[in-house]
Amino acid sequence: MVKLAGYGARRISQLSGGQRQRIAMARALVNDPSVLLLDEPLGALDLQLRVHMQQELRGLQRSLGNTFIFVTHDQGEAMSMSDRVAVMSQGEIVQVGTPEQIYEQPATRFVAQFVGHANILDGTVVAVDMSGASVVCGGLTIRAPRDGAIKAGQNVSVALRFERIGLTEEAGGVAGTVRERSFLGDAVRIVVETEAGATLNADIPTGGARPAPPIGAPVRLTWRDADVRLLTK
Repeated sequence: MVKLAGYGARRISQLSGGQRQRIAMARALVNDPSVLLLDEPLGALDLQLRVHMQQELRGLQRSLGNTFIFVTHDQGEAMSMSDRVAVMSQGEIVQVGTPEQIYEQPATRFVAQFVGHANILDGTVVAVDMSGASVVCGGLTIRAPRDGAIKAGQNVSVALRFERIGLTEEAGGVAGTVRERSFLGDAVRIVVETEAGATLNADIPTGGARPAPPIGAPVRLTWRDADVRLLTK
């Protein structure tokens, strides 16, 4: 698991920080603890070895059945390795749930911003009906799924993840102009200044039918109402 064959004769001072971390994990696991606390165990590893160790630890936990409490500031690591995630802020747990729940249904503004990437806009609920709620954020009106606790006149925030925004040529989309453009590998992130005054980030998949537009290009953005999350905290 630790991939340190041939290192047995080396002194501690001859090992890197990442190698020492891997040995520490192996020494802890050999005792077969019922609960194992791992505090940033992969922080000193390079990316490729880190991914390998994530897979190794996940497989080991499943085979042993022990409880692993894994502390990390890497949101992607937490989401990919966990059955259950606790998000903490200022020393307090603000939300607990499965990775899917944490990502798709953030309970607070902090969770929405901390886990993944989301546009957060402040606004006021202007209407609530059986099909959803309408929120005015500056000059932009956004529809969101209905929440029984939301009332007209209430101040809220709306969260919309970057990758849930797409491009459209239909007149119903939100019009704007591309102001920034960043290549991320699997996506191109564009920053769009909308005609309504709001700024929205969108991740456009590379290799798709509709390539990401250049800086200065006029665009129309679209998303599903179901992808909008209303936040009251």
